[in-house]
Amino acid sequence: MTDKTSPDDTTPPAGASHRRPVERWTLAVRWTAAIVFVVFGTGKFVNPASELASFRAYALPAAGTFVYAIGVLEIAGGLLLAMRSWWR
Repeated sequence: MTDKTSPDDTTPPAGASHRRPVERWTLAVRWTAAIVFVVFGTGKFVNPASELASFRAYALPAAGTFVYAIGVLEIAGGLLLAMRSWWR
């Protein structure tokens, strides 16, 4: 007598959610952080004068350079978080 069960029989049907609740929360937190980073990073390019005033209040050297550098880092970090979510 042959066993008709195979490892493929345990896979969920196409379109079915097979993520555990912890994975769903991790995904939600990752996407939320990605959106926050991209929005705040974009804000540094949309309204740099406001950000420059804030950075000068923090007494950062070369505040104008920091505004754009941190904006690039925030956007890149947010996009990397989002891309990591797609590859899982």
